Amino acid sequence: IIIGSIKFRKLTMLHTIANKLAGLLIYCIPLFIWLNVDKAIWVVIAVALFASIQELIILLRTPKNNIDLNLPY
Repeated sequence: IIIGSIKFRKLTMLHTIANKLAGLLIYCIPLFIWLNVDKAIWVVIAVALFASIQELIILLRTPKNNIDLNLPY
């Protein structure tokens, strides 16, 4: 959010597939805790970290604020 705000002078958040997956998994954390699945929390952290790094790379490489990016996936 900070990088996009500084670079484009407006609030910029990308809804990539990784971000959507991370949001779904974060929403499921209470279920994972209730089911006592400790390893799932690390998967959620890894997916969220990957989504954050992916969004950072996209924002740094994009020359202008365009929400209709044609990404390779």
